[in-house]
Amino acid sequence: MVPASFRFLDKFPLNANGKIDRRGLAAVAAPAGEPEAAETPSNPVVEKLIAIWKEVLGCASLGPNDNFFEMGGHSLLATLIISRVREAFQVQVPLRAIFESPTVAGLAEIIAQVQIEAQEDEIARILGEIEGLTDEEARQLLGDAP
Repeated sequence: MVPASFRFLDKFPLNANGKIDRRGLAAVAAPAGEPEAAETPSNPVVEKLIAIWKEVLGCASLGPNDNFFEMGGHSLLATLIISRVREAFQVQVPLRAIFESPTVAGLAEIIAQVQIEAQEDEIARILGEIEGLTDEEARQLLGDAP
């Protein structure tokens, strides 16, 4: 594993205990004015994911194509993001999704795919119920029964 870039600091940001502040380090490590960070969210899912990632990673600027691991993410923070995604979007996304698609845009695509599959399953379930109805039951549901 070779870093994509190097950043020289006069001193490391420290927390109250005198240890390296990793969140502060992530904020200092990201170069200001990076074009990807300036990108605007393309849809509400991406917008909500960016808000979740900013909160979990503790960074001020983040774009749809920024890499989770390059922004200071690790497996424990990935589990936290998956938990927040479950709460925000009411979908079950596997933890490996962040490792396979470590960008907001990539995770948004996975969420959209999971939502589509859930809708297809629900439609299939409803159609199955409708097909199982007798003519009389269908009329009652439609309000046409005497």
